[in-house]
Amino acid sequence: MQRQKLSRTGRFRLGVPVVLVATAAVLVLQFTREPRPLAADPPSPPAESRIYDPDPAHLWNRLHAALFIRTAKDGKAYGDDELDPLLWLKSKFLLAGEHHKRVVSLLDEFIAKDGQKLIKDPLRRAIFQRDLWSIFDWLANPTVVYGYRHDDSSPDSRALQIRLAKIIRRLSLTSDEVQQLPDNYAAVVQGKAFAAAHNPDKPEQAFLPPDLFDPEGPWVLLGEHMRPAAPVHERFVQGRSAFFVFLNLSAGRKATLEYLNNLGAFPNALMPQPADRNFAFMAKRLPLLNPDLPQFPVGTQVALARELLTIDDKGKLRPTRIIESLQ
Repeated sequence: MQRQKLSRTGRFRLGVPVVLVATAAVLVLQFTREPRPLAADPPSPPAESRIYDPDPAHLWNRLHAALFIRTAKDGKAYGDDELDPLLWLKSKFLLAGEHHKRVVSLLDEFIAKDGQKLIKDPLRRAIFQRDLWSIFDWLANPTVVYGYRHDDSSPDSRALQIRLAKIIRRLSLTSDEVQQLPDNYAAVVQGKAFAAAHNPDKPEQAFLPPDLFDPEGPWVLLGEHMRPAAPVHERFVQGRSAFFVFLNLSAGRKATLEYLNNLGAFPNALMPQPADRNFAFMAKRLPLLNPDLPQFPVGTQVALARELLTIDDKGKLRPTRIIESLQ
């Protein structure tokens, strides 16, 4: 399983803070949108989803729709194709009114009817577990993405957490099932639905490099052993996904490694705070980078891959070969 190997070995150790800014095409395997103002508890009929089965009345679809789909005041629905739920600090979408009762009822129906048995496919079970896990994490601590803890939990929140925990455990896969989950990245590459390289004449065209995960290829994986190169992203998803950052200079792997070596050996990468003590700047706690840092050449590409993690039937966190998104 090459992806698991790459998640633990082959990273280039980078010992100085670096800000990488590059123009790169973006591919998102599951499309995402920015949250928009939504009605807190819309009176509209239940939203429909066909994520897990062609029939929107399937129990898995009904539960997914109740948890993920938000309806705006104009009646337009959002969230069905989101990687993460449209929930934020002080959101009452799942915690008040008739919608909360609907969610509780659906969770109870799932538990009473052994809803986990309705779909046997390990891939869909892993994805559904991830969906419910994201809701559980938000209920357990909705403030974590803001950098602090708030452990008070309302009775309505605890009611959902207890039910979700039971279902998440029931959806878990065995070690063998996790190992056999498909490599969706390789499948998409093989299907040739996307260009293999960036086209400067079409900068908005998505592309999918077939050698992104090749340990000897042009894309160099950044980060240290067992330490994430994208800690902000990992904190945002509370460890439900692994993130991999790759760098690719146009001259190839050797040039990329040489650039990173020069960058790592550069002394005094950070500069002192401005003498005028700009409090607006200091409040953001941003580093002041030395302007003499080695610059990467035009055409440099950066990739951020997000990989699904799952909880197996022993309660252990397991990596998979499922790439959730690629930027």
